[in-house]
Amino acid sequence: MTPGVRTWLRGRRPRATDDSSVVAFSAIAMTMTVFGQTPGVAVFVDALVTDLGLDRSQVSAAYAVGTLASAFLLPFVGRRMDLVGVRRMTLLIAAGFGLSMLVLGSAQGLAWLAVGFVGVRLLGQGALGLAGRNAVTLHFRVGLGRAVAISGSVAAIASSMVPFVLAAAIASVGWRETWVAAALSVWVVVLPATMLLPRGDRGTGAAVAVTTVAGDDAPWTRARALRSRMFWLVTLANAVAAVILTGFAFLQISVLGEAGLSAGAAAAMFIPMTIASVGFLAIVAPLAGRWSTRVIVAASMAPLLVAMLLVPFLGQPFVPLVYAAALGAGLGAGQVLDGILYPRHFGVHAIGSIRSAAFTVVASASAVGPVIVGFVHDLTGGYVTAALVLATLPVAIIVGAFLMRAPPSATD
Repeated sequence: MTPGVRTWLRGRRPRATDDSSVVAFSAIAMTMTVFGQTPGVAVFVDALVTDLGLDRSQVSAAYAVGTLASAFLLPFVGRRMDLVGVRRMTLLIAAGFGLSMLVLGSAQGLAWLAVGFVGVRLLGQGALGLAGRNAVTLHFRVGLGRAVAISGSVAAIASSMVPFVLAAAIASVGWRETWVAAALSVWVVVLPATMLLPRGDRGTGAAVAVTTVAGDDAPWTRARALRSRMFWLVTLANAVAAVILTGFAFLQISVLGEAGLSAGAAAAMFIPMTIASVGFLAIVAPLAGRWSTRVIVAASMAPLLVAMLLVPFLGQPFVPLVYAAALGAGLGAGQVLDGILYPRHFGVHAIGSIRSAAFTVVASASAVGPVIVGFVHDLTGGYVTAALVLATLPVAIIVGAFLMRAPPSATD
């Protein structure tokens, strides 16, 4: 057993790497994913429609292609990250992410646009976010929840400001130049931040510590995880959150507009969403390491259930504020589920492969969320039925969590 593994087993990290450096890298990486996230891309849509002569359905279709393609390509990135380490892969990811934004900045038509969306969704939303989460997972055994809370909270606050900066830049210098500036910012910020990480930060090797502590006789692989009911419980919990959050947050202006709020007031509800997301992370993530898996899953699903049950009452005073806060808490809960439960139950030997396999499911759920909500709205003439139908999903996950027998690696 190497000295690094022995210190990890005893609950300490090798002295060569400062804990705060890893948390800083994670926060930076997850913040910069905003250029590949829906809030960051959405501010470009009007300009793309106008300048490229496309309609919104065509841009939406290209974006959906990018999202689904990234969902099925990310497992290859995750597997490679396990083999060569977060540091080396992040250098390649950041370089490719910047190039993808340059492709979008030079787009001349729908096909070109779709290629750019595949790049920013795969390398930005998917791979760079995976690198940020894996960095803290591989480095921390003691204090993982606190590290997840700090990096996630900083990223949530910072990334919530980026769309406003992008919108101002588009109005000032144009959308093509803004994509170029975004690409340069990724290279200037992420590439140096990657130097904060230790060399050789791979999943393979550290798994000895995890599996020994858990009393297991073999490290978890992606194939083995895919046969585990616990993998599907955690992944489907994240998928349920993705369906609800993308479905209702994407259509928030319309949802709250039907309840009587102006477009400006509805847009302002994203502020309490961000505050609640950060608050949930700051309070729950440091405690979650001591909670059972069942309690973590229930605590993560509860805000989403509350939000859906509030939809019929959105016309009442203060209810939209509570509704937005509940959605925000559900957003923060997803980071707790991902940050705590995957390493708890599957170790870190193949954490990139396992997380990226889960991403395929979650990203697919995210893509269909707005479609489901919009379809039910058109069918019934309102959002209440869609909310009540989706409210059954968190309930099913909570029931499944309490009925499932926890595997030996759990702390239940």
